[in-house]
Amino acid sequence: MLMYLSQDLLEEILCRVPAISLKQLRSTCKRWNSLFNDKRGELRRVSISQVFHCDGLLIYINKGDTMMVVWNPFMGKIRWSQHIDRDKTHYDYVLGSYQDDKSGNTSYKVLRYMFWGSKKNLEICELYSSSWRILDVTTDCTFYAESTRASLKGKTYWFAFDEKDWQIYMVSFDYTTERFGSRMSLPYQFPIGSYKTVALSCVREEKLSVLLHLRDTSRKEIWVTNKIDETTQVLSWNKVLTLDYPDLGRCFLTGLSFLFDEENRKIVCCERRMSEDEAADWVYIVEEDNKVTQLCFGKCNDFDTLESDPYLFGYVPSLVQIEHPRHKTKRGD
Repeated sequence: MLMYLSQDLLEEILCRVPAISLKQLRSTCKRWNSLFNDKRGELRRVSISQVFHCDGLLIYINKGDTMMVVWNPFMGKIRWSQHIDRDKTHYDYVLGSYQDDKSGNTSYKVLRYMFWGSKKNLEICELYSSSWRILDVTTDCTFYAESTRASLKGKTYWFAFDEKDWQIYMVSFDYTTERFGSRMSLPYQFPIGSYKTVALSCVREEKLSVLLHLRDTSRKEIWVTNKIDETTQVLSWNKVLTLDYPDLGRCFLTGLSFLFDEENRKIVCCERRMSEDEAADWVYIVEEDNKVTQLCFGKCNDFDTLESDPYLFGYVPSLVQIEHPRHKTKRGD
């Protein structure tokens, strides 16, 4: 009988059920419903300095860069990583998928790198592991725009620039080969100083989209790539929308993220505006006719209490187990 199944076996069975059917299963019994309970209460104790999303999994780095937390909101599971070494503070963390040759299943790795400084400072670990190993990998570029990173189809993408000519482009890291790919051009090439804002996003887990805002114009352009899969060799770009919502005035921007609804041709942008005495987080919903809806999600006068910049991502429910089936971890492991 189902009531006598072990917790591990029950989780294994439910992981094989299509995600669209899981909502109905929550009403089966209290025990099944508890498997999907939300554990946001645990995360309220974490002051966040970084967040990254991949395939329905979230990575948080706490304020002070002392701990990494992996969270599956749909499964209600949290993995508290071991504390980060003091000499590894001020590193960035991203997550990506790869195909495990032994099991044939999709697995995940966490990449840790220093945003500023030598790109030799690259380390990686399996999602189930707390053991980091140094990668013998270098790249001849400098990462740009810390918050604009995206993982798609087993790769993480960044904006980058060449310190010789300061031209901006995209670069990707492959989690299967653990190597960086060749440079990818943006819709148009300008030196880094020509851009007021750049941002990167995924479209329906199939394409990449960029927001480009040049300094000599108030307009922001949204470009989308062709569909990306294992056989894609070259990215082609198509401009889909031009935005022209209110300028910052005397404020300056500390972060911008966006989502593009390709079917309804709408954009949702999120940004933090900073002035000398106030910070405010704003969301803009822009429709195809350039109709703009503005929403303010709070203002702050104490900059010391600010956490990470607001960040938008397209969330897809995930059944990925963030704890190894044979080695359940406790907080602090």
